Parts: sequence; structure tokens; C-alpha cells
Amino acid sequence: MTPEQTPILTVRELSYATSAGREILRGVTFDAYRRERIALVGANGAGKTTTLRCVARLVDVWRGDVLVDGLDVRSYARRELARRVAVVPQIVGKFGAYSVRQIVALGRLPYLSRLARADAVDDAIVEESLARVGASRFADRMIDTLSGGERQKALLAAAFAQRPTILLLDEPTTFLDYRSQSEISDAIDAWLVDYNAVAVEATHDLNRAAILASRVVALRNGAQVYCGDARESTEANALVAIYGEPLTTAPHPETGAPMILPRARAPESSRASQAFASSRVAVASSRVASRKLLATLAILAVLALAFLPLLGRTSYFPDVWLRFPTSDVPLRELDSAAKIFWAERMPKTALAALAGAGLALAGLALQTLFRNPLATPYTLGIASGSSFGATLAIYFSGALFGGLFSRLFGVPELVVFSGLGAALATCLVYCLSRRAQSQERVLLSGVVIGFFFSSLVLCFQFISNPTKTHVALHWTTGSLELCETRFLVITAIAVVLAFVALFGMSRDLDALTLGEERAASLGVDVSRARKRLFATSSALVGVIVAFCGPIGFVGLTAPHAARLLVGNTHRALVPGAALVGALFLATCYTASRVALFPVSLPVGIVTSLIGAPVFVWLVMRKG
Repeated sequence: MTPEQTPILTVRELSYATSAGREILRGVTFDAYRRERIALVGANGAGKTTTLRCVARLVDVWRGDVLVDGLDVRSYARRELARRVAVVPQIVGKFGAYSVRQIVALGRLPYLSRLARADAVDDAIVEESLARVGASRFADRMIDTLSGGERQKALLAAAFAQRPTILLLDEPTTFLDYRSQSEISDAIDAWLVDYNAVAVEATHDLNRAAILASRVVALRNGAQVYCGDARESTEANALVAIYGEPLTTAPHPETGAPMILPRARAPESSRASQAFASSRVAVASSRVASRKLLATLAILAVLALAFLPLLGRTSYFPDVWLRFPTSDVPLRELDSAAKIFWAERMPKTALAALAGAGLALAGLALQTLFRNPLATPYTLGIASGSSFGATLAIYFSGALFGGLFSRLFGVPELVVFSGLGAALATCLVYCLSRRAQSQERVLLSGVVIGFFFSSLVLCFQFISNPTKTHVALHWTTGSLELCETRFLVITAIAVVLAFVALFGMSRDLDALTLGEERAASLGVDVSRARKRLFATSSALVGVIVAFCGPIGFVGLTAPHAARLLVGNTHRALVPGAALVGALFLATCYTASRVALFPVSLPVGIVTSLIGAPVFVWLVMRKG
């Protein structure tokens, strides 16, 4: 058997299923010979991209055989496989800060040792690859500044630089104009001839495949339903096998092969009305389910506020709720159980619930603002700035302004300087954000400012005496010891105002999750919405941290938990996140005061101990 008669790529009974057991591919079988161009076609979700990923060994668990030059693809070292198989992915949005020439030069990576520099041969291959696709004229431009067709040429040139014998192309001409499609197609055909290579291309354009490809492999719902001559793939029987219904065709004026045409169909009002009615039923059922879950969360929050304060080293009966202080019976005249309940447990549990709701709302706002699932109320460095202010107050203990705030307003310096520190961090981030050109830079600025203030806190703790260091450490891990009625009222007002602001912006928040450009095209004033989110989350976190100290994990975990429960629409997500955050922090506070009695742990430690495994579970669940 001559080399031309030996398949360079063999796929036999290829099957693939996700870790959850959902079958994506089953029984895909075909051979690919030198200088042959094979088209993988099928409807969306048929399994075309998954087939390419299995051949390139970008997924490791599949059933069946994939042979490259007669050897199992899994027997190749990764670099050796990259010398034989090159992948041209679909056009993606971000490529990093690289020029086109740098992207193409990365194609030589499989041939270079770890410390070796590219030599003249590598440089010549890069230039030749650029010339093959007509990319030399924009080789020194940043790839993110190029059009879709130019980007696709750069990715194809990078694949050519690998000098592969198998090209795997994932919809390489989607969204491109006819001229760009022809240029890329001609470059691929020339490569197949010059290097005795094979190309396997996933595409939705069966007309194009019928003209340019040698053979067509068609998938439907993960199963192979056709493998044969490309020109026969547009005949009636093949179309029914591929798409499940006959399509309108007409003969090509040059080749005579059937070409698929858009079907001219009279409007069917009954079918449209049925679809509209079914969609209304689906939307209504989804809304009912969300409302039921929100009602359940609200009931749980009320029950938590009712019963969590009763728990402790000494648990109280619910009748303690009836022995509340009045003008006739002040707090000091109540029995010991009622006094502890109304003076300690109930206010602090309520403050924990309010703080949890506020931190969850701030976390949700920041995750939407930055479109980053890891954004938290502490990402902007606000909590670190607040901790620095509190540390200053603890370190100087009354020396700052001679206790002026305590004498004039009855407010502890710890609270005042904690709030001032949060305001300082917020101002710094805002000033930097006005010069930043992307949300990523704002986020990075907040992280850096947070590290800076955290370093100052550690510095003061290091030089302080052990007593002050212990107090500062207790504060920076989160504490509800400064709970007073006026603090509770201020926190409640801040949380309610933030809730109203975010709930009123729920439609805008839904649009922002699609990206700023899409949101702007839908009529959202993106700049104004960004400022409102920034100001709301910053003020909310500043108030909460001033009274409770920095408490972690609530703003990260609660929004994700709420998404699992009530979905992604912010009209349900805003109240859902607030309720989940309130439940979570109130429960953590109760655990902090009873877990190691008589020692009361800082609530921030408990939120981390509980929040970390919960967040890992959420990530695995969402995955």
C-alpha cells in the first residue's frame, strides 16, 4: 500500500460523554488520506467541535480509537503530537497583548527546547507562514486591533508554523466575507498539496463543503449519519439523514450539484401562536418557581431571626420574645434571660443578618460590574482600608484628636476611623478608575490598594504591644461586639437603600452581564450604571465594615448560592442574594458564640471555615 493509500488519520467508533454522563458522541468513524479535505457538518450541538477536540487530545477520556500515522494519539508526547496536529479554533474575543508575528512565532514552540531561542530557520518559517495567508502587511499590529478575517488569517498562519500534517479547523470561515473565505480556503488547499497534509474542517456551510471538500462526515445528535462523497451530501436522501427533513435545493450553475437554498414559506400564524403560548407558559412557570423559592428563603430568614437568638450555652424558650422592654418595664428591670436576649443576642443576630444581606448585595453588584465571578466587596481594597483605619484608632487609643469624636458624638474612634479608612480606599480606587481604560485595570487597582493597606495593618501590628495587637487582630477578623441600637439603625438604612437601588437597576444589571457594548445597545447608560454600582457597593461595605469589621466569604458565596436557587435574572437574584447572605451570616454568628463556649470566636473566622467548603461545593455543583 502506497503512502497515498494509507490513512494519515483514522477514527474508529469514537464516543465521548461528559463527567455528568451526557453522551456527546457515539460511533464516529472515518479515515483521512493525504491531500484530502474532510468536512464535518451537522446542526448546532451535533458534536463537531468535540470530535476535533478528541482528535487533538484536548480531552483525555473517550472510547474508541484515534490513530495518527498509525499510532494511538494518546501514545504521543504533547510536543510530538503538536508537530503533527495543529488546531485552528473559532474566533475568540481576547488574545492577549501580542502582535500577529508573536502569535505566529508561538507556532514554533513544539520545536524549541525550554531555554532555546528561535533561530534563523524558525524566523524564516514564521515569515513564510505569514506570507501564505497574506498576513505580512499587518504582522506587527496587535492582534486585538484586527478584523475578524485578519485574526483568522493570523491563527491559520500560527497553525502553518507548526508544520503539521493534520489541520483541524473549527469553523474557520464563520462570520467572514466571501473574499476572506476564499483567501483562507486557497491557503489551506495549497498547504495540503505542498506538505501532503490533510484538513478536517467543522462547518455549518454544507454548500461550501460540497464544493471544496473531498468527503463529508455528517453528525446528528452525536451520531454519524453520513460519510461519503461531498457532492452527494446535498442530495435529498443525505439532507434528510443529516437534518431530519428535506430542504429546498437547486443545481449549481457550474457543477450541477444540488445546492441548498433558503426555503420560502408562508407565515403560519397558528404555529407562531402555539409557540408564543408555550413560551408564555414556560416563562410563567419559571417566575412562579422563583417566587416560591424567594418566599421559602424569606420564611427561613424570619425563622432564623426568631430561633437563632434563643440558642446558646443556655437556650431560652420562645416565650422570652414576650418579655420585651417597654417604657413601663425598662431593660434593667427584666429578668436575666430576657435581659441577655434583648441586650445581646437579638441585636447582634439582627446586625449579623443585616451585614450578611449588605455584603451579599455588594458582592452581587461587584460581580456584575466586573463580570467576574471572583469579585467580592474586598476586591476593591475597601475592607483593607477600613482595617487600616481601625488599626490606627486601636494603636493610638484615644490620642487621635484627643477622643474628640467620642466626646462630641458618642461614636467610638474605632468606628469613625474604620469608616474613614474605607472612604480613603474608595477615593483612591475611584481616582485610578477614571484613568483606567478597562474594568480589569480597576479590579487590579483595587487588589493592589488592598495589599498596600493590609501591609500597613501588619506593620502596625508588628510594632504594637501584644495587647493592642490582640485587639487589632480581633477586629480585623470580623466582630459584632460594637453592636448598639444606633449602629443597627444605620446599617439597616444602608442595606435598605442599597437594596432599593440595586432592585431598581435589575434590568440594567441583566443587560450588563452581557457586556458593556451589548448593554449600551439596549439603551443602558453604562457609565452612569457603573458609577452607581461602584458608589452603592463601596458605601455599603464601608458602613458594614465600620461597625462589624471585615467579614469574608459572604460577598463571594451568597451571590453564587442565590444563582443556583433563583436563577440569573437580577429581579429575583437581588432579593435572593440578600436573603441568602442574611441567613448565612446570622447562622455563622450563632455558631461563633456557641461553638467554643465560653470563648466567642470572631465571626469572620467562622464564615471562612464554613464558606470555603460551601464555595468549593458550589463550584463543583455549577461545573
